[in-house]
Amino acid sequence: MEFYLLALRSLTYAQRARDILGAAGIRAAVIKTPSGVSPKGCSHSLKVRSQEAARAAAHLRSQGINIEKIFAATGSGNYLEVPL
Repeated sequence: MEFYLLALRSLTYAQRARDILGAAGIRAAVIKTPSGVSPKGCSHSLKVRSQEAARAAAHLRSQGINIEKIFAATGSGNYLEVPL
């Protein structure tokens, strides 16, 4: 698994979360959440490298950012929901 998606509630929330991670030295990109995995209509997610996913999620939570769901990308182009 090369990357994880951290599903967030809106584009603005995802941009804020990206900036928080950037300030902590964690690279993340805002992407449109794939329609097949979009929980509760979450429109945008953060894409983070698998090596940084746990650290990114923990840091966002410590800053009061609510992550709706977390998905790991599989080699076949599918996504697997994971606890993190």
